[in-house]
Amino acid sequence: MRGVEQIPWIYDAMCWVAERNGLIRWRRRLVGGARGRTLEVGIGTGRNLTLYDRDLRVVGVEPDRGVVPTARRRSPSVPTTRPLIAWWQDRIQPLWTVMAGGCHPNRDTERTVEETGFEIHEEGRRRRGNLRLFNARKRPA
Repeated sequence: MRGVEQIPWIYDAMCWVAERNGLIRWRRRLVGGARGRTLEVGIGTGRNLTLYDRDLRVVGVEPDRGVVPTARRRSPSVPTTRPLIAWWQDRIQPLWTVMAGGCHPNRDTERTVEETGFEIHEEGRRRRGNLRLFNARKRPA
């Protein structure tokens, strides 16, 4: 079964609605702090690409090849802390993962980032509901 992320026009329509309800501020904040060469993990259809400064080199990683062409066209050259939401995400995760192309709503993204050798900097770290915004850099060797 294809997930909504694998059907770009449906995914983009859903994102458009979410952006009109406040997600666009988070997207702008997220990309606003990017400097130098930037890695965006799970770039999807590339909705953030038009928001980055044009002088940045952005590298996107996306496991679903089907959405990459949409992301290329856009190119200009999380732990949940609320118990009820966490409970709900755990319950919907199996179905959600199938329908949303492998997305795990209950994934502890911050912990995963830290376990793979990155440091999350407290400066600029933001939380709002289950949305997370943070900067991470590779730990010095």
